[in-house]
Parts: sequence; structure tokens; C-alpha cells
Amino acid sequence: MCRILTLAVACALLGSALGSPNRASGLERSGNVRHLLQAGGGAGQNATGAGQADGDAAGGQPASAVITTISLGEMTVKCEKWDPAATKWTVPSSPEYTPKGSRTPEVSTVQPFAKQICTDAPAAGKALQQAVQAGGEQAENWVFALFFTECADGDSSALSKTYQTAIDIVNSGDAAGLKAVQDWFTKFAKAADTVGIPFCASVALVSTADGKAIQESTHHSG
Repeated sequence: MCRILTLAVACALLGSALGSPNRASGLERSGNVRHLLQAGGGAGQNATGAGQADGDAAGGQPASAVITTISLGEMTVKCEKWDPAATKWTVPSSPEYTPKGSRTPEVSTVQPFAKQICTDAPAAGKALQQAVQAGGEQAENWVFALFFTECADGDSSALSKTYQTAIDIVNSGDAAGLKAVQDWFTKFAKAADTVGIPFCASVALVSTADGKAIQESTHHSG
């Protein structure tokens, strides 16, 4: 059994989910924004993503890796920025983004997705990744389910596991996959915006030599 939450409750649930910002994936809480960190390689916030390499890459470019983080707000959302000095994501004071959409999927439509999240998070993550990639109403329903599902046993880590599976498929950390990661998050943000979720994904291509962002982008509601 699982149920569909209000957005305020969903935010609280994500904020209290299992995990640590010092792990490869985890949840941390800062003010009214909840962050789900995705940084492969097992080094938590200080990691630069999976698939990183030492030394210089071909063509004299610094070795680099793609890292991401997502933020979810209750009414508005701020997009995190990469801080090279601290080698971690930080929350700026502004701007804030407000979703323009307000479509609420029917409970009967979302319920099968919610059930899969609670009973088989890895399979749900694969389905989420594919739905977002395809776009359209199915993507919107899956994104809605991800943020509004509460499992009956109270295991909120199912949401984290579902998202982690999806983002691990999308982002290996390899710099060559940067555009694919950005494109996927653009579609994710569009889906979130349509169903009224204040969402932002931050993507950075970070040098493994000095921690500086070579390229950075945000993909948000509104």
C-alpha cells in the first residue's frame, strides 16, 4: 500500500529520508529546500562524479566529470550553484522560481507508479528514466509520483532509490555525456513544471584537477 501526498508533506518526507550528504547519494536539508545529491564515485559532496580520470584528457583539456544535484521547494525553488573553493553545491539567496503549471494527475493514473516505487525501486527508476526521456504526459505522471508517494511502511528511502537508479542511468559522470544529462533534466523540469512542482536540477562539468566548474547549467520549473 502507498498513498499520494500533498506537496508540503512530500517535501517534509524527502527532507527526512534516509541518507547522508557524506555518501555517494543522500538527502540533506537546508531551509525550505530539500536536496538529493547525486555524485558518483562514493565520495559524497566532495566527489566529482563517476567515471572521472586522473591527469589531462586528450587534447590538453583537464580531466573532468559531470555532477548533478536537484532541489525541491514547497512554493518556489532556488537552483544550487557549484562552489569550487568548498567543492560542494551551495544555495544562493536568489533567484527563486515558481512553477507555471497546475495539472494534477488522477490518483488512479499515478497509483501504479507509486506502487512500483514502493515495491521495486530499481525497476521504478528505470521506468522513470525512460518516461522522462520520452516526455509527455507519462513523464509528468512519473515525476508527480516520485515526489508525492509515501510508502505504507514509512520507508522514504524508496523515493531516493528510485531517483538514484534513474540518474545513474542518465549520468555516468563521463564528460562526453554532458549534453545528454542536460537534455534529460530539461525534460524533467518541463514535466515538473506542468504538474506544479517547484524543481531545479543543477548540472556541472567539474575539473578533477582543481574542482572548478568548466561548464554549469540549471534546469528549473517556471
